[in-house]
Amino acid sequence: MTRSIAESAQIREEERARLGAEILSVSSAVRPGSRFLDVGAGPLSVPAARLGAQVTATSADPAVIKRLTSWAQREGLHLDARVSDGPGLPMPDRCFDVTASLNGIPLLPGMRQGVEELVRVTRPAGTVLIAAWGARRASEVLTFVAAALRAALPGIAPTLMDPGLPVQARDPQALASLLRSAGLEDVRAQEVSCSVRFRSGAHLWKAFAASNADVSLLVSRLPRSQCETVQRVLDGMLRERSGGSRGAVLLAPVNVATGIRPGQRHSAQHKEVPS
Repeated sequence: MTRSIAESAQIREEERARLGAEILSVSSAVRPGSRFLDVGAGPLSVPAARLGAQVTATSADPAVIKRLTSWAQREGLHLDARVSDGPGLPMPDRCFDVTASLNGIPLLPGMRQGVEELVRVTRPAGTVLIAAWGARRASEVLTFVAAALRAALPGIAPTLMDPGLPVQARDPQALASLLRSAGLEDVRAQEVSCSVRFRSGAHLWKAFAASNADVSLLVSRLPRSQCETVQRVLDGMLRERSGGSRGAVLLAPVNVATGIRPGQRHSAQHKEVPS
């Protein structure tokens, strides 16, 4: 039986929510009533709202904000999703208990400046959480794409998968070092192995293109016909993985680092809400 559009959307949303929940589970900072900022408006927002947090989500892409708003409405969740395409975050200092981003920091001036912006809007003793796709050698997402590129477009793959290409964080310790350099304390970092379901070769290709600003730029330079060829190859690879089904689950490491902004929370202005 063919699934309805609504059912398909619900399945995709639940997959994203599972990914976001896995990342948020690294920290216990997201609690009922906590003020939570998601830069990039990714899969962290809805799981945080499900935990009872007051969620604000930003993205430079209006379509991303529209999809997130619709998703939250279908679940009966309230969150503030807004377009933010300026050089920094349009929020005052020290207004969030938890600030987070999954692959969203490049939307800001640069990764270092982006982390500093998160720190700026985080309350004293608040938590900053940064997550980024991990080592390429351990990511089935990237190895599948690299293999499809080599098969469909010989000579293209080495350019797109060049190890010297700037990435958000090559390993957890690089991410931890970035947080420490921004002045955060009690920094912790780890690699989380996440399972991600891709519905088709086109879905996997789009996710790859959106995974990093530099990769997105390179992919955008490929002719449409070449992109479609790669997607067809990926379709075949996913079918082979799943034993004939159209989509498949791939494993991808996600580096997650958290740090605490120095300072003491003012108990008169903010009380911890028991979880």
